[in-house]
Amino acid sequence: PCSGRLSPRQRNKRVRLDAIQQMMSRAYSGRKAKAGVARIYRFSRQITSPQYEASAASCCSAMRELGFDDVELLHFPVDGKRFYGAWRTPRHWDIRKAYLEVRIGKKWHMVADYSRVPTSVFLYSAPTAGEVRTTLVNEDGEDARGKLVFAPNLSRKSLEDLQSKGAAGLVTDYAPDWPGVRGPRDFRTGHRWDNSFLFDDRRQLAGFSLNRDQGDMIRKALEEDGTLECRYRIDGKLGAGKIACATGCLRGSEKPEEEVIVAAHLYEPGANDNCSGVAGSIEALRAIRELVEAGKLSAPARTIRVVFTFEIVGFLAYFARDRRRGKRYVAGVNPDMIGEDQAKCRSTLFVYQNPHASSSFADPLLVDMVGRFAGKSFLYEVKNFIVNDNMISDPAIGVP
Repeated sequence: PCSGRLSPRQRNKRVRLDAIQQMMSRAYSGRKAKAGVARIYRFSRQITSPQYEASAASCCSAMRELGFDDVELLHFPVDGKRFYGAWRTPRHWDIRKAYLEVRIGKKWHMVADYSRVPTSVFLYSAPTAGEVRTTLVNEDGEDARGKLVFAPNLSRKSLEDLQSKGAAGLVTDYAPDWPGVRGPRDFRTGHRWDNSFLFDDRRQLAGFSLNRDQGDMIRKALEEDGTLECRYRIDGKLGAGKIACATGCLRGSEKPEEEVIVAAHLYEPGANDNCSGVAGSIEALRAIRELVEAGKLSAPARTIRVVFTFEIVGFLAYFARDRRRGKRYVAGVNPDMIGEDQAKCRSTLFVYQNPHASSSFADPLLVDMVGRFAGKSFLYEVKNFIVNDNMISDPAIGVP
């Protein structure tokens, strides 16, 4: 009503939402969600296509054990040339061994080693035919052909310049700072995961991600000596393959053909980004199923489905397939990076809305529910739509 007062019907709905929130808070287990994160992270931290597929398979195994309906492990072909929607697919990438050693003075330094730190190697780095011996030079040098280039300020232009100069690859300690969150003294020994080669269909490069301390060491040595002797190796495959998609649901009791979608991406190495979104989604459905079986909650009238796959591209492939089967979507949510300790990470949960072309009850409902769970100490902020996995809300797909 215009007066701002709630009608009796609205008050009843609010009471019911409060009751559901309280039941879910009791049934949802953070311990089980965290165990799910650990299970998925065991595979995803390896950052290769087969290990990501294994993470999807592990999700299917967990959903079957929990009694979810219609659990499937799907596969979609990729080769770097095929498109799903308007998005180019990635390539299949699998490496078994990779390293970079740099000689400073008389000592060789192992600055990247896939077996110890997988993220020290760029995703989609080009495999080599055995060990390559070359030199490491600064990015402002003219002669880069066949050499590795130290490029601390990584950008699309720097990649294009390297390719035009015929460089064999790049080495960087690039790690962006965010005011109030991360500064130059932070993340000193971490190797940033980098997928800058994701959709690059031109000359293939090798890439190595150093930590900041290593970057300072290389920078100083290049200033003193101009070039550094180095050797590197990348054993593996880069080309055509497939991406995996895990899906399962709680089938609706009245309108099973109408679905509420929970879409969370795999295919990234972070425990938070996005093992937390995937594991949290599985735990939420487990809690709902537990409440239904206990008779504390009515069975959902519509199907609640989880979909886990490659960010954006995998979802486009899945929903193109699904729409051909006559599915209808009534609402959706995209949990991405929901597991961090806000105090330690100095973070805020962003709640992104639908695009204006897909306005829906789902937006105010989600904001209301987040507010109910947040309490006084949990930080969140409502944001306008951006292109990410929530692009499935585009009217061409239609998951509001």
